[in-house]
Amino acid sequence: MGWFVTQAAAPGKIILFGEHAVVFGEPAIAVAIDLETKVDMVPDERLSGHRVDGDEMETYAHLFIEKAVQLLWDNAGHTTPLSIETDSRLPSAAGLGSSAALSTATCAALLRLNDNFSEKRLARAAYETEWLGQDKQGSPIDTSASTHGNAIFVSSEDDEDPMWTMRRGDDEWHVHDQPIDRTSFVIAHSGEKGKTDELVNKVQMYHDRTDVAPKIIEDIGETTMEGREALVDGDMARLGELMDEAHELLGMLGVSTSRLDELCRTAREHALGAKLTGAGGGGCIVALTDEPEACREALREERAETWIVRSARKGARAWGRTSKRTVDERR
Repeated sequence: MGWFVTQAAAPGKIILFGEHAVVFGEPAIAVAIDLETKVDMVPDERLSGHRVDGDEMETYAHLFIEKAVQLLWDNAGHTTPLSIETDSRLPSAAGLGSSAALSTATCAALLRLNDNFSEKRLARAAYETEWLGQDKQGSPIDTSASTHGNAIFVSSEDDEDPMWTMRRGDDEWHVHDQPIDRTSFVIAHSGEKGKTDELVNKVQMYHDRTDVAPKIIEDIGETTMEGREALVDGDMARLGELMDEAHELLGMLGVSTSRLDELCRTAREHALGAKLTGAGGGGCIVALTDEPEACREALREERAETWIVRSARKGARAWGRTSKRTVDERR
């Protein structure tokens, strides 16, 4: 059987509202951004095993790729080894969805090779891949944002017609398209790396052992709903105010740092609002701004690595030819 190179790309994301609270059933909003991860993939019978970026695929170095390959290639009965090349503009452990983008792009390429690519199928496979790679923890918000692009609203309430619903034990997430105007953000890296699993466990313990944390999480959920209204109304000033409120609440949960707080204060000199994005404990802040260059320069003076990004209209996609017939990629 002859094979041709299959390529895929998937965007990173920022969490606009709802990080940590989404784990407890509160809503969340994520926005795909125009920093992407790309994957090239081709089956190669000359290889003795799967290879990634020229090296033998190993669990430690290629965890999410390995999980995706096992799920969609090995378990499908394919025996031909894969040669996989990756290229990413997303920093790792920064709260920008680097592992989700890698999982999603890899799954997109594999589904394309299998001639059964669809957005809903990709969303499920990418979430399964990341869930397995994260010790069976986490919500589908990152992989859903990377799959769909634009922005998404995730809710535990089944009161609308979602694009898809994910279930894991007693947890249920309904994923909706969230319209958003083409919007500019400035992202700044704190230089600190947070560990998502440790921070999730920290918040879980705080939630279980005190009466304070559940109220904070409920307040984050209310802020998310107000943020959704601001998006629908196109009220960017109110959206920025709510981002500031969300950051304060996340600080009360104990997931911010003095460095993240400092960067948010600096960004607000040229922004409508700013907050940490992702699990916290380091990683990045995101600022909503109509002065992106001035905002970035101020953050650079704080010795932060920065990016000017825009909301990404396109989600994950895959292209290239296989020896099999092609199918409608977005049915």
